[in-house]
Amino acid sequence: MRFGKWGLSFACVMLLTGASANVAHAGFVDNVKGIFKLPEEVDELRNQYDSTKTKLEEVTKQSQETIEQYRQAGDRLHEENIKLMEQNENLAKRNDELSQAVISLQASEEARSAKSKRLWLFIYSGIGLLAFYFLSGRLLRLLLRSRQA
Repeated sequence: MRFGKWGLSFACVMLLTGASANVAHAGFVDNVKGIFKLPEEVDELRNQYDSTKTKLEEVTKQSQETIEQYRQAGDRLHEENIKLMEQNENLAKRNDELSQAVISLQASEEARSAKSKRLWLFIYSGIGLLAFYFLSGRLLRLLLRSRQA
């Protein structure tokens, strides 16, 4: 029985370690497989990183191009705005000149119209005075003849 007590203990220990050895062995194999898969995963992560970095560089480049296009468009609009402001100033000056010309033409038209009215008034007055002279002369003759008769 000497082996029995120790044998039973040894058998229990072997059974326990043997059962756990399979589990440990499976875990160990998985760990070894995991270690061998790590370079592949690292390569995959590196490829993903490179791909993301490339995409980021492309997006950054596109953003910079878009910003440059907007800046150029802003510059063009600014230059166009300056030209339009200059045209507006020139047109305002021209408008003032034309307004002065219109005022001058209106004044000369009013002067011409007043002169024309005075001329016609003078003509009508002259005709009226001549008519009055002839009529008064006729009436005076008629009165003098009627008194003599």
